[in-house]
Amino acid sequence: MKIIPVILCGGSGTRLWPLSRDRFPKQFINLVGDNSLLQETVTRCSGIKEISDPILVCNEEHRFLVGEQLREMGCDSFTVLLEPASKNTAPAIAFAANYILKSEDAILLVLPSDHFFSDIKQFVKSVEEAINYSRDGSIVTLGVLPASPETGYGYILKGEQIDRRVYSVEKFIEKPDEHAAAEYFVSGEYFWNSGIFVFKASSYVDELKRNRPDIFEGVEASMVDLRRDHDFLRVDREIYSKLIGESIDYAIMESTEKAVVVSLESDWSDMGSWKALYEFAEKDDENNTVWGDVFLRDVKNSLVRAEGRMVAAFGLEGFAVVETSDAVMISPLSYAQNIKSAADELKILDREETERHQKVFRPWGYYENLEVGKLYKVKRISVKPNESLSLQLHHHRSEHWVVVRGVATVTLEQKVFLLQENQSCFIPANSKHRLQNLSQDTLEIIEVQTGVVLEEDDIVRFEDEYGR
Repeated sequence: MKIIPVILCGGSGTRLWPLSRDRFPKQFINLVGDNSLLQETVTRCSGIKEISDPILVCNEEHRFLVGEQLREMGCDSFTVLLEPASKNTAPAIAFAANYILKSEDAILLVLPSDHFFSDIKQFVKSVEEAINYSRDGSIVTLGVLPASPETGYGYILKGEQIDRRVYSVEKFIEKPDEHAAAEYFVSGEYFWNSGIFVFKASSYVDELKRNRPDIFEGVEASMVDLRRDHDFLRVDREIYSKLIGESIDYAIMESTEKAVVVSLESDWSDMGSWKALYEFAEKDDENNTVWGDVFLRDVKNSLVRAEGRMVAAFGLEGFAVVETSDAVMISPLSYAQNIKSAADELKILDREETERHQKVFRPWGYYENLEVGKLYKVKRISVKPNESLSLQLHHHRSEHWVVVRGVATVTLEQKVFLLQENQSCFIPANSKHRLQNLSQDTLEIIEVQTGVVLEEDDIVRFEDEYGR
């Protein structure tokens, strides 16, 4: 029976704001090492015996990020299932299980895309043991031996011991308060809930039918006319969007009589806060974790990260300082779990800094906002070889393009012409236009926008090879 990784790429990671944002969340960021957490997740699976190509479930906003990051690491054989709305893990896994069962049954290794493990061998060993137990229809989860009384994780109470590292499940418990977490830790009877599951696709569907038939029927109905769009598979938007969002813990694990937990004996983190990242990252002689252009004086036990500018910090202990091009966050590490609520308050204030970075990735490359003023905006636009922006127009702004690297192919109304380095053109408002890079080298231009409306929604697309 095939073993298929199902990697869940949802989640916004707002506890890692301002680095993690809605349109570029933590699973796509290089937090530890040279690869993103998503890339590390895919790489981790390669050590498992007889593992098949991965299936990834993500929302539409991140679909091109997923594809690009997998191709960056040389992974060209994968399937991406698109959720038109985020409905938590139970529907997402049902989407993958139903898709697989259209051709065959298989064992699913369900993985969040944003976790970190220090001991990959132990991870593989635990997964392979979980795979063996899943063959008889068990719904297996991996439990992490607690390293501290952590309030940021859910817990699993052990039941009867089945094998050295294997137990039945007595109870799933939501994130506890400090007093309860301390009791759980001291007792030695609890695991952290890793959110990693192993089961046959058919076993999952059977349990979902039994416990939450509404979710099963809704997902099944949304997949009647499953459509392929480039590298992606789409369900019926209207039907899927009406599903009740529910986690696998609530939908199945708290009700099933087939739950088994396998001990995962490795340092593990869901990288859910700056404190969690600090604990796993390398540290200097003063126990500081540092990235980027940073100058410290009398700083201890702290995390300081500079993404663009030099950051100087003095006389701090136990702090997180994170700089991006448009925001700076300063907080005690002990406050790390509360950063999500602070970021949520910024969303209520409609602050764009919670949604996107100044550098925004697109399937054709990226653009980066360099300067924004009254009635003008300046961008750097980078277009990958043989890629093209859509044929479009803007009602409320004009654009001036200057090529700084490469050769641009420009469509302006009925004209098509080339721009070399240090050449420019003017795009009036209400003019159909397109920017293309038909060369083998990266194209970079500086775009100056002028007008009364400079938002990204002032765009009318006529042709777009990415189906936007």
